[in-house]
Amino acid sequence: MAVEPSAPSDLQVASAGAEEVLCSWKPPQDNGGEPVLHYVLEYAPEPLFNTWQEDGPYPDNTQFTKTIFNLGQGLVYQFRIRAVTNAGGGSYSNVVSQVVGTAPTAAPSGLTRASTTSVSLTWAWSPLPVAQTGGAPLGGYRLYMNTGRDDVTSLVYDGSDKPSATEFTATSLVCGRVYKAEVSAVTSIGEGPRSSMAAFKLAHTPSQPRSARVLASSTGSITLAWDIPESTGCTELEYYRIERDMGQGFEPVANVSTPIQTYTDTGDLSPGQMYIYRIAARNDALDYFGPHSSH
Repeated sequence: MAVEPSAPSDLQVASAGAEEVLCSWKPPQDNGGEPVLHYVLEYAPEPLFNTWQEDGPYPDNTQFTKTIFNLGQGLVYQFRIRAVTNAGGGSYSNVVSQVVGTAPTAAPSGLTRASTTSVSLTWAWSPLPVAQTGGAPLGGYRLYMNTGRDDVTSLVYDGSDKPSATEFTATSLVCGRVYKAEVSAVTSIGEGPRSSMAAFKLAHTPSQPRSARVLASSTGSITLAWDIPESTGCTELEYYRIERDMGQGFEPVANVSTPIQTYTDTGDLSPGQMYIYRIAARNDALDYFGPHSSH
């Protein structure tokens, strides 16, 4: 006398898309004495997973995969399957769970240098918009970075369980090297594409220009000179900024490209007026100046 078949085995989610899931399974080891007619694949949505729905049409006894369409993106579903023979429906398989969606569809934007020291570099990026996470909740981010030797990037930070963290500080670096980095977003479904490569030379601000002095003056001009800073910030100097105080605070009057170390001020000078000057240096790696010279 035939009995119901045993449960299909090894039910698993083979792949997941934006709104669909592909399930696969193996046939029951015991068909109960009757050939399998078809399989019934069922699914139940979160949060209770107690409303099971059959997905037709039913796969026949030669099919061991089935795609369920029109599922809710970002929702968790449970799946189970059983075989049906002329003796009836058999036992259910193991239950598997899956978040419906894809890996993030875009990379985080705005990867940039937030701050540096002579041995560290802090990278920062913009949070990935919810619409680009692929449906699953954002897990976090991964940062890939090279060693500053024009080599390929490798994983240096795995924040896949820190969704609010949008910066990372790399330490023990070598001042003067150019470091490159990429960042990606991660969910429980997978990792999204990496961002465009960002590259920055590790440097710090130059020290103040030395020995600022007046070389010559007349009723219509004042010529200044100075010596290069003791430290250039471990890269090349780019230019100097000259600032002048006429009694109401310092204001920029000129930028002087290196290697020039003199400047002649001829702008709106008045005989008998006291002028105070100060000078700051900037290198080719940073977009801000170092400390001012003594004045």
